[in-house]
Amino acid sequence: SDSQAAYGYGLGLYICRRLVEAHGGRIWAENHPAGGAVFSFTLPCGEIGQDRILPYTGNHVSSDPLVN
Repeated sequence: SDSQAAYGYGLGLYICRRLVEAHGGRIWAENHPAGGAVFSFTLPCGEIGQDRILPYTGNHVSSDPLVN
């Protein structure tokens, strides 16, 4: 329909969620004070070892207060 052509099928966020969660991350949305929404996500960091991913030992900053 014409409305689907203008707005899409709504699969974008579903795909983003599946990708982020498949990599052990988290995705969320918050209301923006001026209107609309802000979408954020976190992904775990790692350093590539010989045959596995090793934990990242540096510091990271996140806008999510539950992560820091």
